[in-house]
Amino acid sequence: MNPKGVTKASNVLNHFGKDFVAFGNDQNDISLFKNAIYGVQIGDYPYLNNFADEVIPTINVVIAEKIRLLFEKF
Repeated sequence: MNPKGVTKASNVLNHFGKDFVAFGNDQNDISLFKNAIYGVQIGDYPYLNNFADEVIPTINVVIAEKIRLLFEKF
């Protein structure tokens, strides 16, 4: 639970501005994806994929590799 008006996105924006890559898997990540320079959806939550730049499966090896590749890119 967060205090009213506090979201994942507001916390990240306060610390990093809009210079971040977001990974998420659910509706509560939409605001985070809207503010990120790049958004990676993990899994198949249908309402999030409209905001994601890419969708990857929930396989640990795939997730770890994507983090590594995007760390190098950004």
